[in-house]
Amino acid sequence: MRYLDQLLRDIALVRLRRCGELAARQQLHLREHMLGYSCTFHGAAGEEGAAIFEQQRLKTEATDQSRPNHEDGSEVERNVESFLRGPDGAMPGLAARIGIDLEALPPADVLSDEQLSAIIAEMKPTLALHGATLAAPKDYPPRLEYPLLLKLARSKRPIISTGGFVDDGCSGDPVGCTWGMYCPCLKYSRKAEFVSDGGDPSFPDERFYQGEGDPFALPERTPEELAEQAAFDALPLEEKMKVWDAEAAAAPPCPMHGEACGAW
Repeated sequence: MRYLDQLLRDIALVRLRRCGELAARQQLHLREHMLGYSCTFHGAAGEEGAAIFEQQRLKTEATDQSRPNHEDGSEVERNVESFLRGPDGAMPGLAARIGIDLEALPPADVLSDEQLSAIIAEMKPTLALHGATLAAPKDYPPRLEYPLLLKLARSKRPIISTGGFVDDGCSGDPVGCTWGMYCPCLKYSRKAEFVSDGGDPSFPDERFYQGEGDPFALPERTPEELAEQAAFDALPLEEKMKVWDAEAAAAPPCPMHGEACGAW
């Protein structure tokens, strides 16, 4: 569907430009840490992704250099105060504020699961980069996640760079959970107890804890794991630091900054 492809590209452009803007202001790593999203060039923008990011980064740097006091040190306090006050009735929804026309998106009933997944893959990180994300379970069906993501996109909230809002749908009780049978807490519950507490008996048995003993007990570490930990604990600090440095060197390079990652 060519129309959908263009919509996905438009969302990708918003995402990549926001990446460049945050990178120029040295806020991208904080955003990634707070909301668990790593900015990449893959997606609907295709091969132009890296160039779009770099153009926005340079543009933002040039703009901020000509206007060096674009932000003061109280941005975090302003964000907290705004959250505590609640949404301004006149404030447009988050998607409208960042330039995404939700009305242009086709309804879920005319889209395949693959198309819904493609929209989610572009929409979710774009919202996250502007300060709000939906933390659905990994196996949550896209057809169920899509309307929840649109609801988040329509919510009235400020655009923030130094923190974020995470909607994890968690009430602390798997009975009545937003995620239904996909609730990740079910693996720590016995089905009989869940049903006796008012839970849905139609939930599949395999979603629940299957073992013996306490569902919350951590698995016993193997003798090999215990020996490896003991050997590491016995090392002097200098040797431990070498191990940590080796692990860091073996990790994949940062997709945005390569070997210079963390230099700032």
